[in-house]
Amino acid sequence: VCPAGTYLSDEASSAALHDSVEDCNEICPAGTYADGITATGTCFVCPAGTYLSDEASSAALHDSVEDCTVCPAGTYLSDEASSAALHDSVEDCTGFCPAGTYLSDEATSAALHDSVEDCTGVCPAGTYLSDEASSAALHDSVEDCTGFCPAGTYLSDEASSAALHDSVEDCTGFCPAGTYLSDEASSAALHDSVEDCTVCPAGTYLEDDATSAALHDSVEDCTGICPAGTYLEDDATSAALHDSVEDCSACPTGFTSLADGTGCKALLLCSDDEYMKDEA
Repeated sequence: VCPAGTYLSDEASSAALHDSVEDCNEICPAGTYADGITATGTCFVCPAGTYLSDEASSAALHDSVEDCTVCPAGTYLSDEASSAALHDSVEDCTGFCPAGTYLSDEATSAALHDSVEDCTGVCPAGTYLSDEASSAALHDSVEDCTGFCPAGTYLSDEASSAALHDSVEDCTGFCPAGTYLSDEASSAALHDSVEDCTVCPAGTYLEDDATSAALHDSVEDCTGICPAGTYLEDDATSAALHDSVEDCSACPTGFTSLADGTGCKALLLCSDDEYMKDEA
């Protein structure tokens, strides 16, 4: 049997071509190897997840399946040794991860690069990755999850499913009544929980309860102003204190509300022979 990395293709045409190990003068081509154990003339194609780009320059580079190089991060090669042409270059690692996923393993194991199921890295809370397998560079790290939710929204799912992180439309968490979120996609940490929603300031409330991001993307959405004679002094400590006009308390007798609804002021009472001109 020819030594590892070589083969003898002549099919019994001449004894002179089969009388010495030196007749095994053909090195396996790119994409293949020979282990020196099996029959003469047999070069095996590299298995799924791997390639071998050397073009028969040295038998030492084709004498074991271990000479087959594992695909790089962000890629996989699912073909199971059907053709050397599918395993003779890193460019054959054409399986790129789908939207919402990444594959960060840097060629440590063929088993981690032989199927789309190896794209096990799902984007974390507050992020999404909408690219649909166009490039390995866009799916080789969690840092590729660069889609952050827009103002008024959050995405609390913690990498449970790619389907929940493959589009901005997955930012389905809208801030609840009494709150808003004005950050415009600057950071995942500001859009990964309902707790990222800020409570409306003193004197205001917001009754809408998470029906639309557009109603919770700015402090200006806190459009509920306490009516005359009432106030709301709590300054953004609790959404429950800013989600309804009922959160506004009546000013005590002898007092009226401030213009901004944040508190009350004493009424100025005129004597029987005086009057006050309204300068408003």
